Amino acid sequence: MKIHLYCLILLLVLSACGSQDNAYNYDLDENVNDSLNYKIPEISKHYEGMSTKEMSYHTEVDTAISSRKILFEKSVMRNFSNSKSKDVFKIVLNGEHYYSSTIDFTIRNAQGVEIYHDNFPCLQILAEAFDGGGNYATDLQREDYMKKYIFDFFHNNNFRTPAIDPEREFSEDFSSKTDWEDIKSDSSSVGFNYSLQPQSKTEIAFSKKNNVTVKYYQY
Repeated sequence: MKIHLYCLILLLVLSACGSQDNAYNYDLDENVNDSLNYKIPEISKHYEGMSTKEMSYHTEVDTAISSRKILFEKSVMRNFSNSKSKDVFKIVLNGEHYYSSTIDFTIRNAQGVEIYHDNFPCLQILAEAFDGGGNYATDLQREDYMKKYIFDFFHNNNFRTPAIDPEREFSEDFSSKTDWEDIKSDSSSVGFNYSLQPQSKTEIAFSKKNNVTVKYYQY
């Protein structure tokens, strides 16, 4: 009789302990879910609609971009796409070494929307000053030249209004007739020019008619 009584008591004790464990586990799971739900919207917004393979690829790309080394950068604010608000012109030199780095040139409007982007290798610029695209220059020479290039990139002389002088003639070898006439007809257009390689020039302006940045002259 006593044995049966002890067994009954033992069963009641074990049952009570199990209930407490379940209650504790439920509370713990609930806290974890709350934490996950807080983070999930950020992740799903960025990777929405992607397959597992695509998510893996984009994660690697995002990580690579965020870990890129910025050797030098400069930005200015100028009226370009809109006469009432200024756009952000930015140039960034990315890479481990000046001879193997790349240059990113972007323009974003007042709303933060990218309206222009160009990307080119640093060696293309070094070729303007050194034989062999800078391969025969010292590290200090390459660094000094690229710093000067980026520092002077947004020089006032590289901006002009109107973008195309009324007397300037069209050249079909270096421009699109449609873009040329569009920009030239806008007396308030702002032109910006930059060089990518020796004896070259790229001229851009914002087409208000088509709401896009165009290269109206390039050689």
